[in-house]
Order: sequence, then C-alpha cells, then structure tokens
Amino acid sequence: METVVERMGRFCADLDFDLIPSEVISKAKACLINGIGIGLSCHDLDSARAARQIIKEFEPACEKGANLLADGSLVSLMGAAFANGVLFHSRGQEDTHGTMHIGTMVIPAALALSQWTGASGKDLIVALVVGYEIAAALGKELTELTTPRGFRASPIYGIFGAAAASAKLLKLDAAQTADALAHASAFAFGTTEAFVTGTMEIFFENGLASRNGLLAALTAKSGMAGASTAIEGIFGFTRAFGNTNKGMERLGIDLGHQWELLKVTFKPYPTCAFNQSPTTAMMNLIKTHDLKPDQVNSIKIRMSSYEAKYPGINYTGPFSTHLQTIMSTGFAMALALKDRKLHLSDMWRFDEEVLNTLSQMTQVIADETMPNSNCVLNINLKNGEELLEELFISPDFYFYDFEQAVDLIKTIHEETKVPTKITDNLIQNLRNIESLENLDDFIRSLIFEVRA
Repeated sequence: METVVERMGRFCADLDFDLIPSEVISKAKACLINGIGIGLSCHDLDSARAARQIIKEFEPACEKGANLLADGSLVSLMGAAFANGVLFHSRGQEDTHGTMHIGTMVIPAALALSQWTGASGKDLIVALVVGYEIAAALGKELTELTTPRGFRASPIYGIFGAAAASAKLLKLDAAQTADALAHASAFAFGTTEAFVTGTMEIFFENGLASRNGLLAALTAKSGMAGASTAIEGIFGFTRAFGNTNKGMERLGIDLGHQWELLKVTFKPYPTCAFNQSPTTAMMNLIKTHDLKPDQVNSIKIRMSSYEAKYPGINYTGPFSTHLQTIMSTGFAMALALKDRKLHLSDMWRFDEEVLNTLSQMTQVIADETMPNSNCVLNINLKNGEELLEELFISPDFYFYDFEQAVDLIKTIHEETKVPTKITDNLIQNLRNIESLENLDDFIRSLIFEVRA
C-alpha cells in the first residue's frame, strides 16, 4: 500500500508544465508577483536586515551561489533561501492558505535553486505548483489539530512545500522525492509563543523552513533514504504534531484533481490574515458613516472560534513590538479609525494614546457558528447609536489574480519607496516568466541601486 510520502513523491515527479491547468499557472504567477513584490518592500525592516547580515557574514559565496533579493550579495544556496524567506515574511502581508504563508517558504527556496541550477521559467512554475500543493495537502487536513497544541502551521507544513519544490528543480524521481519529504518531516519545527510575547522568532521560522526544505531535498539527492511511513507512522509526523495517526489515508489523495493553489488568498492590509475581514468591515463603516475616533464608545467583533482564539488576536495592549500590533485585531481597528488606512510604518506607534484607547475598546468574540474569514462588527457610539457591518464573504473574496496582485504591489512599493525601475522589471518579467530560458538576469534585475 502506498504511503503518504510515496503518494506525494509520485505526484511531484510526474507533474510537468503541460499537465497544469492554465488557471493554476496564472495563480502561480500571481503568487510570484505578490511574494517577491512584498519581499522587496521589506528590504529595510529589522528582521530582513538581520537575516541577510548573518548570511553575508557567515555564508558568503565567492563564485557560485544565489543572490539576496534587493541586496544583491552572492551567498550560499541555503543562505539565500533563509535570508530571502525572512525578507518575504517581514511585512506580515504574505499570501495565505488556511493559516499557512506558503509562498514565504516555497518561493525563496525555488528562486535560489533555480539560479543555482540554471532552471527556466517553466521549471520554476512547476516547482512552485508542487510546493504549494504538497504544503496545502497536509495543512488543510491537520492544522486544526496542530495549532491548538502550539505548533505554527507555516513552518511545520511549509517545509514540505520547500522540499517538494526543491526536489522538482533537482529532478529527483518519485522515490527520491518521497525521501526528501520524509526528511522534511524530521526537520519540521515551529511554535506560536512569539505571537503572545510579540518577539521576533516568527519572522525567522519561515526562512529556516525554506532553508531546511531545500536541505531535505539535497539530503535525498545525496542518497540518504527517509522513512516511508514518515507521516502516518506510529512515531511519525502526525502523531508528533497532531497527536493522531488516524485518517491519514486521505492525505494527498486529491493531488492533481483539486488544486489548492487556487485557494491561496492575498492580504490587502499589512496585518494578520484573520484581521483582513474586520479591517475591511471597519473601512466600510468609515466610508459609509464618516466615522471618527471620538465618536466611538466600544467595538465588538464576532469571528470564527479558530480565528478569535489564535494567539495575539485578542491582545489589546500595552504594545511594545510591531508583531503585537500586526496580530492585534484591536490595533487594526484603532489604526483604521484614526488614519483611515493601514500602513506598515504605522505599526510602531506603540505609545500613541488614541490608538491604545481605541484598541482597549475592542472586544473579539469567538463564535462557533461563524465561518472563517467572515465577521460581524458592532460599534457602539457615544450618542447611543449602534453601527453594524456584517461581512459574509465567499471564499474567493481574497483570491486575487495577477492584475489585482500587480495593483497591490504597486501601492505597497509606492508606500515603501521601492525604485520604480525595480517594480517595472518585476512585473514585466513575471507576466511571461514561462518564456524565460534562464532566471539569472531576472533575479539580478531585482537588485536595488545604492540607497541613501
């Protein structure tokens, strides 16, 4: 009987560009513009700067390696996957599937290895598709088991996506790819305590998952076998992370039939994925009622139990780090009310009295009947009036296509002062990336000139 990693390894090895539906290819390109575009906007953020300085000091490359995006330094293959993974994740506005930010792990590993191997644009697209599909196949079934135990979905599932994408670019066969996924199961890690403390681990977790996924594929390529029962075994991944190995026969059975990549969402605002709908609802009320902060007496938001209970969502201060503000629904409501916009640069305004007061007025209520990504926002005004915004949306509300992602990236790059030439190069190349025979020039086109 075929095991989970064997089933997944066969899917990865068998998939080629001509077997991928056109809409899946288009969505992969949208994920690329969103992931790389947001990554470039993070160049000046502390976590991105720290990651690249570590790699530049301890893993520089002299002749062959991969480039750090924006910075341009040539570093080790796995160093580029790590530092670029941190870069992609530092804004908190990455793509999302369930609670996973798959692109922050799959794309950096795939870009680094594409440059190393001389892969084509088509090769990159296929690698991204298998990476997203493998990570999503696991995460969609297991996240509700693993997150309450304190494990963070992005790195514990994203490492499989990075391993799958890397295996594809290394041209591993089905058995070798299964070995790579088995190694990934042993290399997986990540907890959510940082969401409670507001510290910096989470930005580095995804970079390390990208690096370790690439390492898992290289380990398999070297001939090191992995456990065929790595996922469902009595001491395997699902037992360790989800405290079960029941029902594992369904993992990956839909690969190639139901494309999870099409379900990847994008964030219009630089805040937690679970705060996107509350923020959208608040913006709707502001637009309709010309709402001002001094009119508000209290704010109540009903969200799904899973989202409302996620670490950091219901935290209302005091704030001391931007991770706390990114996660806090209350801070998102406060910033939207006061500024009528959410820019990442405003997430450091910890001591602003109006923002803290409005945050503390916000109550997040867990509602078991509420579907994920939906919310009901009630605002009680000081004059006794109550405003209500019910955001009941279909799953495709945040399913941006390539052109929508382009518009979002242009706005973010204008906000963060990414050079227009860089933005134009990114968009132009990604529109027809499947026609590129080699990605080296494309990656080098994303290097910033010296900035003041």
